[in-house]
Amino acid sequence: MEIVYKLDEDDKKKLENMISLKYRMPYEAFGNRKLAHRLIYILTPVLYILSAYMFHIEKYFIFAFELLLAIIATIWIFWYLSTGKKFERNVHKVIYESLEGEIKAVVNEEEIIYNHLSNKYEDVSNMIFFNEYLFVILHSSRFFIIKINQKEKEYIKDILKLHDNVIQEEKVQQFNIFEYIKAKK
Repeated sequence: MEIVYKLDEDDKKKLENMISLKYRMPYEAFGNRKLAHRLIYILTPVLYILSAYMFHIEKYFIFAFELLLAIIATIWIFWYLSTGKKFERNVHKVIYESLEGEIKAVVNEEEIIYNHLSNKYEDVSNMIFFNEYLFVILHSSRFFIIKINQKEKEYIKDILKLHDNVIQEEKVQQFNIFEYIKAKK
């Protein structure tokens, strides 16, 4: 069966949220992520100043608490600027550039051909059905995403009955694919 689809802007936003670090942060302070980041950048030095003041007036418990918060905020800033921001840019690039345009997948009983790359079922470890998406996870810890409808979903499930080595799961709640792959190792 040949599956041809094009992801719209809503699909891309859903997938980016599932793959990126945004999944770990469902609550955005002040309803705006950039504003929350700016506040952390501004308030971290203020916390250091306030903790020094509390030490000066001999309020040691408050001093320790503010200093701990300032250190945690500093660690987060360094982590985000060195790793988190780069990871999110890469995810955005993958979603908005790699999944741009028409995507073609051919699913048959021997293999799945995704954008001209052949993947035998022996190379596939898991298949996760989530809403209208199929996440195909390979043994090499790579994955690809296929947008499917109900008819295509039933067809793929029928094929998977022939391949016992592929674990299939039906997810109803949103999940992070990287955490899933990491947990399976």
